[in-house]
Amino acid sequence: LVELMTVLGVVAILFAIAAPTISNHIALQNIRSAGQEVVTVLRETREAAINQGLPRIVRFNPADATYQVFEYDLAAKTWTARSAVTPLPGGVTFADDDVDFPPLASTPEAGAAVPENAAYFDTRGRYPYQNTTVKSYEFVLRGGLGKTITLLLHRRTGQVTGL
Repeated sequence: LVELMTVLGVVAILFAIAAPTISNHIALQNIRSAGQEVVTVLRETREAAINQGLPRIVRFNPADATYQVFEYDLAAKTWTARSAVTPLPGGVTFADDDVDFPPLASTPEAGAAVPENAAYFDTRGRYPYQNTTVKSYEFVLRGGLGKTITLLLHRRTGQVTGL
């Protein structure tokens, strides 16, 4: 019985030491997974805009940490949903201040307004030209235990970096 209690005591001490490391690792994996998902969606949306010759946007909603892809319908002159509203995985969130994509009054190809917090890709896969010195737009994802990832959407090329 003494030996069993000693073994249980050692296991409890090891678990107490390992628990913070495990929770830190889980939080890091959740934020990386969400970051990879956002990067993949932005890259696929950019490729679709180039390949199909139609502007597209990915609209991010900070209120419920979701995103949705839209395509511009030339006939109807409106944005049409191309995907369902998708929540970010793993409890990852972002605030309105974490999304740096500016609204656009109109775009060269579409002539339609682009809402705030929407990453826009023209038919060449770029963010449209603006009189600005900003080279990239930031998007910050926030996970558990204070973990963050900052993704950058480069205005001139439409490339996404940060992972």
